Amino acid sequence: MTLATSADIIVSRDLTYQCADGSGGATTTDPSSVAACNSAGVTNDVLGLLANEDFLVAHPPGLDGNYDTPCTDDGTEANPGISNVVPWSCQITNPSGGSLPGGAVVDAAVVTLNGSTYVPNFTQGPGLGGLYQNGTNINYYPGFNGVSGGAGYNQLLSYDLRLAYLNPPHLLQATDTVWNVVGFVVCGTTNTGNFPVSSGAQSISCPSIP
Repeated sequence: MTLATSADIIVSRDLTYQCADGSGGATTTDPSSVAACNSAGVTNDVLGLLANEDFLVAHPPGLDGNYDTPCTDDGTEANPGISNVVPWSCQITNPSGGSLPGGAVVDAAVVTLNGSTYVPNFTQGPGLGGLYQNGTNINYYPGFNGVSGGAGYNQLLSYDLRLAYLNPPHLLQATDTVWNVVGFVVCGTTNTGNFPVSSGAQSISCPSIP
């Protein structure tokens, strides 16, 4: 499915593929990767998010006015209610060390035609961990997501390899762009518990593109 808007798209909780989550909820497996979606016998869902303006990860002050109120849910409960999606009350963050990575997770091919991906109020409050984007992040101009070693999120992007042959409907036509994947490389792994590299994460090694 592709969801398109004439203005902004705001994500207020984790947005994950069921095939990345496993057979149950978001805590079944670590959804910071969508590698499980390549497994035989799974439903290979893909999502396109196309905003004419900006793609935002909600970062409002809590009900007490402070930027330190974590969401008590992640939006992937079996029977989520409106409180699972309303963005104006908490910060998207998951406990580090659990089956969810610390931070926020977005599984989608994101395109902003005239804007960027960014986190509002990114200089306010404590650090929230990684912003894990699995898919694409195609922007008209770059946005800000956090302060290094401080507030907001560390943006962690990974390309969903399935997009080389399985695209969300109408996504390429919407960008008025014709392109084909001619090659790609895998640039190693990072230790998501220690980000950025300066704090002890593994270094990333990228071979040359064939």
